Amino acid sequence: MPMPVHGRRTMEEPEGLATLTAVNQELYDEQSMVSGTPYTQLVFFTVPYGGTKTLDQTNLRLAGQIERPWHFHWYGIQLRADHDISITSWGRVFDEAAIVMTIGTRDYIELPCVQIPSGPAIAGLGGGVNYYTNGLQDVRNYKDVTVRRGRNRYPIDIPAGQSFRAEVKFAKSFTPVQDFSLMVTLLGILYQGTQ
Repeated sequence: MPMPVHGRRTMEEPEGLATLTAVNQELYDEQSMVSGTPYTQLVFFTVPYGGTKTLDQTNLRLAGQIERPWHFHWYGIQLRADHDISITSWGRVFDEAAIVMTIGTRDYIELPCVQIPSGPAIAGLGGGVNYYTNGLQDVRNYKDVTVRRGRNRYPIDIPAGQSFRAEVKFAKSFTPVQDFSLMVTLLGILYQGTQ
């Protein structure tokens, strides 16, 4: 159920007070990697659901942008992998890849994947085998991307119609030995101005 927030100005209503509808909503997108295929990067949030993707793979309705009249206040990011991913593959993602988040033409984050919390990630592999982790397996963990001004923190705004994408870039070509998927999740709040 959307939560009403009263008395805030919106970009669409700069002259007066407006009522905002706010929904705490993750944006997520999944890309598959096929064994034996070399990859140098994966690009996320470019294909909406309904065509070649289902709702369990992405919840983006438009390719690379937020649909009108919504805009997105982005405050965190997670990178997740299939639960049955091999230790070797997950280690390669952590050790040899970086994530870049671009809004319009500006890169907002550029970080090694090992710094992006993975939510539940690999919960354990049978036989007492140690599993690869960045130490942040809890689904509540995320990389904070808010902007600090003084003591306050502000989310990054992605307005309706603004292009955005996330890329996982590998330092050198990576050929997985098994099929698996990576999912990038943007944590934030969708806002819609109403009269």
